[in-house]
Amino acid sequence: MKVRRFAPREGSEVGHVKVDGAFGVPDPQIVPSPPRTVGMEIRSLLSRTRLLSILAVLSIGGITFGLKADDPASKRRAKAPSFDPQRVSTTFFSDVFSVLQGERPKLSEGSGSASKTPGAPTSGGSASAAGSVVWDDLISPTSLEDEVKSLKLALNQSVTTPTQFRSRGYRSARREFTLLNMLFWIIEHYRGDVRWKNDATAVRQKFGSVAGNSKAGGNEQTYAQAKQAKELLDRLIRGERAGVEPDKDEEISWEPVSPRRPLMQWLEKRFEANLKAWTSSDKEFQSNSEELLREAELVAAIAQFFMEEGMDDADDEEYRAFCESMKAGALAVASATKNGDLAGAQSGVGEISKACSNCHESYR
Repeated sequence: MKVRRFAPREGSEVGHVKVDGAFGVPDPQIVPSPPRTVGMEIRSLLSRTRLLSILAVLSIGGITFGLKADDPASKRRAKAPSFDPQRVSTTFFSDVFSVLQGERPKLSEGSGSASKTPGAPTSGGSASAAGSVVWDDLISPTSLEDEVKSLKLALNQSVTTPTQFRSRGYRSARREFTLLNMLFWIIEHYRGDVRWKNDATAVRQKFGSVAGNSKAGGNEQTYAQAKQAKELLDRLIRGERAGVEPDKDEEISWEPVSPRRPLMQWLEKRFEANLKAWTSSDKEFQSNSEELLREAELVAAIAQFFMEEGMDDADDEEYRAFCESMKAGALAVASATKNGDLAGAQSGVGEISKACSNCHESYR
């Protein structure tokens, strides 16, 4: 590559290299430009000063114009429309509230379209929905927890070995898992604080599945499922999480579980052994007051559960009347027990007995 050197032009600041080829490099032997004179510096300074002055004037003018453009008084607005009262009187009401009928809706209470609760049974009729029942008024959190623990002890006897479960254990397990299914349904819809509420939906689904499958007998598959469900209950009572996820797309029907018959069997057994026995004398009443209160609250909850949407005959007015009588008798027993009133408790037990007898003449 051939490089030719050139002397810097007069007035230029640096020398330069002209390259024959692709690139060239500065030559340190090039003669530097002569120094700038005082006159040159003054002329350069005056040029920069004039330029800055022009820019400042333009900026101030732009700001002033912008402020004027944003001035509301300078904006042109459309003229407000005018209406002929005679022409619009037949289209608009002068006072709309004078012609509306009914009470104004309360927006704080929502739009009135209830969202479907996952796991809620689907059926028509006048049966109550779980969200409309205040279970807190029927059974206390303590009674719910104590009965769940009691059923755990019962399952220890029902679910032991495949042979025992196949011969007779599955019948008892069905009743116990059916009652657990009901209790966790109540816990799921309980308004106040109650133990196991966060896991209630998934647990109820699991217990309901075992209860339904136990109707067919105690085969190996049902035994394995019952054993897993019992271990799940063990974890809950120990204070652990369930570790199972609910089926959020569940469209439940009580028909697979068929809870009425197992719960009726539970009622018949416990009524004679507990309710009647513990109100037979003042001694029994005083000695078993806590257990009697829990038993009465459970009976009231079962009576309400029999009227839940989707339950057999829940839309039958006569059947619901029997359930209401049983619930009223159970609540009377609970109230009398709290007040130490033996006579009131005995009267409530009699009302429960009468409601059950009348109901069994037509329903089973």
